[in-house]
Amino acid sequence: MSKHKKHSSASEHKAENSKIESKKDSKILGFELNTILLIAALVIATAIVSTWAGFGVAQSQFAQQEKVNLDLVDSTALKLEVEDYINANLLGQEGVLAKITGATEISVGLFEMPFEIYENESLVSQGSVYANKNKVFLVQAAFDLNTPLELPVAEEEPVEVAPKSDKPVVELFVWGYCPYGVQSQGPLVEVANLLSEEADFIIVPYYDGHGAFETQQNKIQLCVQELYPEKYWSYADGFVKEVYPKCSVQGTVECDATESEKIMSSLGIDSKEVMSCVESQGEELFMQAQTEANSNSVQGSPTLVINGAKINVARTADAMKNAVCEAFNSVPQDCLVTLSESNNTASGSC
Repeated sequence: MSKHKKHSSASEHKAENSKIESKKDSKILGFELNTILLIAALVIATAIVSTWAGFGVAQSQFAQQEKVNLDLVDSTALKLEVEDYINANLLGQEGVLAKITGATEISVGLFEMPFEIYENESLVSQGSVYANKNKVFLVQAAFDLNTPLELPVAEEEPVEVAPKSDKPVVELFVWGYCPYGVQSQGPLVEVANLLSEEADFIIVPYYDGHGAFETQQNKIQLCVQELYPEKYWSYADGFVKEVYPKCSVQGTVECDATESEKIMSSLGIDSKEVMSCVESQGEELFMQAQTEANSNSVQGSPTLVINGAKINVARTADAMKNAVCEAFNSVPQDCLVTLSESNNTASGSC
């Protein structure tokens, strides 16, 4: 049984009834889209605008307040103005872009404008805004008066020491091409090479915010772990040192595939078998990784989880080794070995 499979059984104690949701549908650079829209709506709204009715009343109130003539509006020009405003003021993040795809007049001078939001040219969300020639109304939620709101659960803070077990399960949650995650993989390679007989080490590439080439790499890493668990850490080391520096710049699936296959071939890994797995099982494995991230309340890359607990640790090989060694019921002799203490990683996360 591969270590990836062992990891699945070791996680059975965790709650598995949490809803499986794709982060691409709800998050942009770590912010909930509905939260952004609701906050903006609360700041802007002088009147409460329903998502399906009442727009004429709201429009009339604004017209009376501002004494403006809303009869004649150039919808094409307004569409571009609204698009520019949202991008400059509500998003304003590199690689994230909103596009207004239409404009339908639903009351005198008031337009419904469908939008799409892209992150690095990948569609991540869509919805509608409403605008007249002076204001933009952001409305993205309807509330059932008979159903109480579910309050957000406070994120569990990382701890310094993990729960103990005979054979710790060590998971590093990353995006395939997140620079901070990649910089953490290097130190963990050292730890896994030292303690792979005593503990289970797994990389969980759970998100693909950089685009299709990252989606592909996530699936490649999951498939290598599934098919060649004994060679995975050598592949991970090659990815960090050879593939990432080149393909993170090019950002193409062609570069990612070509360079990854070179590393696989050099390690005696059948690249055709791995790429076949990417096509046939990759999506399922990726969904499992997302589910695992959700069940651990992972919020960013990298996140180190040992025996189900998020661990706050310096991103050096020796610090990670010490965190793993503290999770053993009986500490193995290999824990006496000192690993690299240099820290070439930038602080932060994706």
